Amino acid sequence: MDWWAREWTPGFVARHPAPGPATGRNPSYTEAQLLHDGADPERMVRGLRHGELTTHPAHLHIDLLPVLQRRGLGSRLIDTLRGALAERGVPGVHLGYAAENTAARLFYDRYGFTALPSSTPQAPLVGIPTT
Repeated sequence: MDWWAREWTPGFVARHPAPGPATGRNPSYTEAQLLHDGADPERMVRGLRHGELTTHPAHLHIDLLPVLQRRGLGSRLIDTLRGALAERGVPGVHLGYAAENTAARLFYDRYGFTALPSSTPQAPLVGIPTT
């Protein structure tokens, strides 16, 4: 958290001082929300229990376009990240996904992710060790 507040947030805010012009679409997660969340280091750990941050401190986002899914790229990305985290002594990684994304749930289950204690049906949260 200290690094995020000290290093990440000032640069993020400087690069993105205000939302860009409207695109004509009505996204459920707006650019204004993204800019707000990008400057809020506590957002990524709200709802996590303290022990989960100890066992799974790294956070992963994996968003592949549908045309790139089912080609092994997600597994390769996770393998690469887990290896790099393990080399740095990070014990585990966690991620959340949309509850309605049943394909993601199946992928994470097959890969070996398990539900973390703070996971809920409305806000699934899974983790996996790096080694």
